[in-house]
Amino acid sequence: MTLKIILIYLLAINIITFVVYGIDKLKAKKNWWRIPEATLLLLAAVGGSIGAWLGMKVWHHKTMHKKFKYGVPAIIILQIAAVVAVMMTSCSNSKNTVKIEPDTQEYLVGAYTDGRQVSKEELDLFQATYKGDVKLTPISVSTQVVAGTNYKFICRDKNGKKYQVVIYQKLPCYGGESEVTSIEEL
Repeated sequence: MTLKIILIYLLAINIITFVVYGIDKLKAKKNWWRIPEATLLLLAAVGGSIGAWLGMKVWHHKTMHKKFKYGVPAIIILQIAAVVAVMMTSCSNSKNTVKIEPDTQEYLVGAYTDGRQVSKEELDLFQATYKGDVKLTPISVSTQVVAGTNYKFICRDKNGKKYQVVIYQKLPCYGGESEVTSIEEL
């Protein structure tokens, strides 16, 4: 998901939650059939916690019920903690990056998987990305997932020389393009 979609979702669920809390307050005043408390708390839990808290404050609704008085702030705290945890371990954390070459994009440092047979999709990626003068045939690949995926292909040319070709493919939310980041003879 892109950040824009997430932000639109959060804005929408919080507006909906705020309105639903107001509707439930109106129903309480008119002694009509009410919205179940589980539904109100579920709306907070699926991202509408700020809307729930604002609805409680603005409509003066459910402010004395312990599961709302303490539950909604607890949900907000848990959601903030989850966002902080994701941000601290995300690709934007520059503490764990290394530059491959001067003036190139930074990549996270991580371990590659063990080499394995090249799949059809990986072969298609290699053929679409590698445009070198020497015709190379991939014989194995290992991957490293970071702010996208690094594919380390071990290849042979027609004379049997081995080469290592590293291709970086961005995440779909960043365009999904792929590029050769290094080629070296082994």
